[in-house]
Amino acid sequence: MTTVMVIDDRRDAERIVSRKLIDMGFEVFSRDSAEGLVETLDAQPVDLIILDMNMPEVDGCEATELLRSHPVHKDLPILICTAHPLPGDQERALSAGCDRFLEKPMQTEELRAILAELLAPAPTLEISREQPS
Repeated sequence: MTTVMVIDDRRDAERIVSRKLIDMGFEVFSRDSAEGLVETLDAQPVDLIILDMNMPEVDGCEATELLRSHPVHKDLPILICTAHPLPGDQERALSAGCDRFLEKPMQTEELRAILAELLAPAPTLEISREQPS
């Protein structure tokens, strides 16, 4: 089963996103803070993270930068979301290294499409075995 970690300091927002994910068939782990995220992921690996952008202590962009600099977690798909985007937030999130940025409230079909995109297997390169003539 595909696992998703939802990190949001607002419990009601975390519950809404988690419920959508569970209804889509994902296993969900949630946290109310990105503090200690690397240690948490070392103990409980996941396939994707959904981070709230605006959290006290460690915000979504800082958490993304931390993960992108970590050798084990650097390729983990990350979706940053926010209910109150400010000008430049999307650019800041993408510069931090997230894969996608989404405004709350998340529409189920849009979320489903983004998750399918982020969790799709990477295409493999086919190497030609033809001998030169």
